[in-house]
Amino acid sequence: WDEDIRALDARLRRQRLIDTAWTLHGSGREAEAIALVEAQPPSAENDLLLADWARERGDFDAALAGYAQVLKVEPENVDAQLGRIQAWIATGDVVRARQAMATTPPAVPDDAVGQQRQLAGIWTDLHENAKALAILRQLIARKAGPDAQTYRDAARLVRRDAPAESLDLYALSLQDNGVLAPAQAHPRDDRTLTLASRENAQDDWLRR
Repeated sequence: WDEDIRALDARLRRQRLIDTAWTLHGSGREAEAIALVEAQPPSAENDLLLADWARERGDFDAALAGYAQVLKVEPENVDAQLGRIQAWIATGDVVRARQAMATTPPAVPDDAVGQQRQLAGIWTDLHENAKALAILRQLIARKAGPDAQTYRDAARLVRRDAPAESLDLYALSLQDNGVLAPAQAHPRDDRTLTLASRENAQDDWLRR
């Protein structure tokens, strides 16, 4: 094998390992997933994955330590920057989170939809709804495919000041989620929207 083939093989093996770790994590076997990742050679990618999992389970000390380790090696790592700010907010360290957003905000690429939504979520958590909504509106304007989550998040932000627009956005969210047909979402069919909302018991958007 030449160097390119060996590099490709290493990437494929790495991806299979990460897929296995995510499968374990998603099935509730987090301890096994963590052990699998920790058994691999140290890397910023592994540290970031473990930090994200720690933040998800509420172990914010471990999450912050992991993000710090990633940023020590890769200071411009946007995922680590976003995760650290979210962990600060979750621990009540809003002052530090605001300072980071004011002085060294994560440089999120326009086409990084997931990171852009994460950034909007941070602004929402900091009660900067106008900034969050501006990001979501840009994502909607640029979207090239279904994006139910962005429509839903935008609907929640405008529901108090613009309830009709909120319903329009929520209808589009259900359309992108395959619940409503395009003709039912735009223009909005209120009866169908109401029925779909009642059937979706897991969606608590009206209560947030």
